[in-house]
Amino acid sequence: MRIELELPDWVVEGPLYVLAGIELAAYRGINKEWKIKTERCHSCGTCCKSFNSAKPSNSFPPTTKGVCNYLKDNKCSFGFHRPFSCCISIGTSMYGECAEKYDI
Repeated sequence: MRIELELPDWVVEGPLYVLAGIELAAYRGINKEWKIKTERCHSCGTCCKSFNSAKPSNSFPPTTKGVCNYLKDNKCSFGFHRPFSCCISIGTSMYGECAEKYDI
């Protein structure tokens, strides 16, 4: 599928996300190349175990010792219905076990 958009100049001030429902399909960092998702999330929970334990206690998702409180039986309990903040977390593919992958 090819999509062409004419966007205003101010959009270069921040990242851009393309969602398919609530799942991130592609993104572009500030003044960077687009990255297109080639492998989908399988709710393995790898990214749920990698939070910075120094993050504010009132931020979402809530965590205990760097692990998301919604991680159940080593899987994301939200599955594909996870919150928007989890959907746009970039970099989950840097964990070797994660199925989610992006290509330029």
